[in-house]
Amino acid sequence: MWFRVQQMRQLRLLDVARTSKAQPRTIVLTRATRDEVLHFNVLGGIERGCGLFINKVEKDSKADIVGLKRGDQVCPSVFLVM
Repeated sequence: MWFRVQQMRQLRLLDVARTSKAQPRTIVLTRATRDEVLHFNVLGGIERGCGLFINKVEKDSKADIVGLKRGDQVCPSVFLVM
């Protein structure tokens, strides 16, 4: 229960961060193989009743270099895995 409450608080904070700086942009993140780690975490989703947000981006990773930031919302229609 405590974890769920903390997670909902964090989602609300991410939503505030997203809406205060909302500027749509396209980020392309490539990897050599499907097994390569993407170096970012997501939080939320349909099962949580909210959007899908970037929760953590590892510093100096490819995700950080291309501009992925904590609080970014992932648009599922554009999120492609190749």
